[in-house]
Order: sequence, then structure tokens, then C-alpha cells
Amino acid sequence: MQNSLITNFYLFCRPHAFMGTFIQSIAIYSISKFHYSNIFMENYFISLLAVLLMHIYGMGINQIADINIDKINKPFLPLASGEFSLKTAWIITITCFSMSLLISTYQGLYLVLAMATLGLGLTLYSLPPFKLKLNPWTAGLTIALSRSVIYTGGFFLMYSEGKILTNISFIESIFLIYVFFHALIFAISKDVPDADGDTKYKIDTFTGRFG
Repeated sequence: MQNSLITNFYLFCRPHAFMGTFIQSIAIYSISKFHYSNIFMENYFISLLAVLLMHIYGMGINQIADINIDKINKPFLPLASGEFSLKTAWIITITCFSMSLLISTYQGLYLVLAMATLGLGLTLYSLPPFKLKLNPWTAGLTIALSRSVIYTGGFFLMYSEGKILTNISFIESIFLIYVFFHALIFAISKDVPDADGDTKYKIDTFTGRFG
């Protein structure tokens, strides 16, 4: 039985994977609000929408790159199941990438730079010729740095209007370090359910190396 268009779009976006980003965004906003008085909920929602769209872009290009692997590991995804064509997947991902950058302009240069750099990292992670996910070390570092330096650091930079570059607080420093190592642990463990497909297509992961 075919899924509805809404269900397929929901599966394509993989919203459960955004929950960590959503919780992280609340923490970043709360820490920044404590230090800087000129931050409003409008700033938060604009930045949240921008990173949500970039999240969809990342999920999209990863599914495009891994369509054959997903037929084994995640056959319920619309691209792997054939309910979405490659053309549809590309339209969604490119549209979300463009809208993320466009929305970021309402918040200023720092958010634009953060989203553009995050988008670049997601692209290098999934697509050839770099495809950093093929090596577990580059994959882990890309995810950890994207979550900490690019996303968290970029949002701190935006909320502080650049002040964090010369006057970073203790709690901001600790949170950045925490996010880096949390993301690194996630990157190491996330491939456990995908062992069968990764092994067949010779994707080098920590799960494949150490079981």
C-alpha cells in the first residue's frame, strides 16, 4: 500500500532526528538570553526555521547518496521504496537549502554564514568526491564539528552579535565542549542499526570494525 504524499514527506524529513537539534536550540537560546538582553523569541524562531530547513537538506542528500544502502537498512524511506523519484528528492533538498539561506538573511550575516557552512559540511559528508562518511574518523569529526563549532558556535555568534569571539563565557565554553563530545559519541554509535547495508556496500564504520 502506498503512503500519502504527506507521509512520504514526513519520512523523507526524518523529524525524529531533528529532536536533538530542537532541544539544543532551546539550550543555546536560554544560555544566550541569560548573557545578552537584546534577544527576542522572533530571533529564536527565525534561526530554528533556518536550521530545520537545513536539516531537511542534510537528510535529503544523505538519502540520495545512500539510496541503494537504504534499500537494505531503511526500506521504508520514500526514496528507497520508490515512492519518491530522485528528481523529487533533489527538488526538496535544493529548495530547503535555498530557503534556509534566504530566511537566515532576516537574522543577519552570522546566521547566513552558519547555515552556509553547515550546508557545506552536510554536502561534503554525503556526496562524492569527498563523501567524508566513508571513513569513520572523518565522519565522526564532521558530525561533531557541525554540531558544536558550526551550529552551536554559529548560533552563539549570532545571538551575541559577534561578542563571543572576544568574550566567551564559562557556560558557553562548557556547552560547546559538551556538544562536541556528545555528537562524537552519537556519530560512533549511530551506524549500529545499519551494519548489514554498510557491510554489503563496504562503508567503513566503527560498528563494522569493532562489531
